[in-house]
Amino acid sequence: LSKSEVRVLHYLPTYLSAPEIAAELSVSTSTVKTHLRNLYVKLGAHSRAEAVESARAVGLLAPSTYGR
Repeated sequence: LSKSEVRVLHYLPTYLSAPEIAAELSVSTSTVKTHLRNLYVKLGAHSRAEAVESARAVGLLAPSTYGR
């Protein structure tokens, strides 16, 4: 993953929308959506939840603390 994709990846477990992530990172919404598409392909995911699950499985994101 590129450095920019990793930056976007870290926002995926949040409830922020693509425009909100873009504002946080000071980039355009289009840029965030491009990174999201690339992340989904590289992680073999078809949804945000799948991308988060895949990223956690390979150690790119910390395990969920939900429900613990």
